[in-house]
Amino acid sequence: MYTKKLTIFSLLLLIPFIRIISQPGDLSFNIEAIGGYVSPDIVPFWLRSNQYGSVVLDNASLSMIGSARKDYNSNKTHIFDWGASVEGRLNIGHKSTFTLIEGYGKMRISVFEARAGRIKEVIGLCDTNLSSGSWSVSGNTLGIPKVQISIPEFYTLPFLGRLFAFKGHYAHGWMGDLPMKWPDGNIFQTNTFFHQKSFYSRFGKPTWNL
Repeated sequence: MYTKKLTIFSLLLLIPFIRIISQPGDLSFNIEAIGGYVSPDIVPFWLRSNQYGSVVLDNASLSMIGSARKDYNSNKTHIFDWGASVEGRLNIGHKSTFTLIEGYGKMRISVFEARAGRIKEVIGLCDTNLSSGSWSVSGNTLGIPKVQISIPEFYTLPFLGRLFAFKGHYAHGWMGDLPMKWPDGNIFQTNTFFHQKSFYSRFGKPTWNL
C-alpha cells in the first residue's frame, strides 16, 4: 500500500517558468527552464514516455533545455539543401547531468537524403500518442547514433503514369558496449551495432480517393 501511495503522489510540482521561442524563416530556437519536485527515486512514467531521454531528476531540481534547428527550405525549389539540429538538457539538483537529446546534420539531393547523428524520430507505422512509441525503436529513450540514407517521401515513377511510388531507408548505428550472457550464465561486454532498413510502396495516383 505504501508503494502505491508513493507512486500516485510522486509528482508534487513541475512548473515551466521560462520559455523563449524564436523562428525566423527556416531557423528555430528554443530555451526553456523548468523547476520541480519529484519524490525521491521515482520519476512517473508519464514524465518519461515519448520524451526521447529528456527526463527530469527526482527530488527538487532545475532543468534548462535549449535547442536550435535549421530545416530544409519549405518551398523545395532547390535540388540541394541541408539542415541540422541540436538539443541539450541540463539538470541541476542532488546531482548535475547534461544530456545531448538530439544532434545531427542532414542534406538532401533531389529525392535522396543523408543524415548522421542522434535523431528524435518515429520509425514505422504507429500511433504516436501511445506511451510505447513505435514497435521497433521506443521514443522513451535516447536516439541511437547512426548514419542513414533514405528516400523520405514517396517518389512517383513518372514513366509508369504516376501509378507506382515508393520510399525507404537504410541505417547503421552504434549502441556501444552492452552486457550479454553466455549459455552458462556468465556475463560479458560486447560492442553492439544497430541495423535497420525499410521499404514502402504505394499503388494509385495521388488524386485517387482509393
